[in-house]
Amino acid sequence: AGMEGKVFFEALGDGKRLWASDVLEKEATAALDVPVEGVKELTLVCHPVDGRSGTTRGTIRNPRLVAP
Repeated sequence: AGMEGKVFFEALGDGKRLWASDVLEKEATAALDVPVEGVKELTLVCHPVDGRSGTTRGTIRNPRLVAP
């Protein structure tokens, strides 16, 4: 109890990795700014990396698509 899980985030464009964060823990954050021109399907994923997927949580906050 009291231990926090570790995660990393990934942005996929049409199934291909566009960006991945470092491994984050506790209240750590990461920001991304990824060009998505020509991408038909954008997927944002939070991956647990320590085998604790049942208790590990991550949040993707305020995702926005911005025109260039």
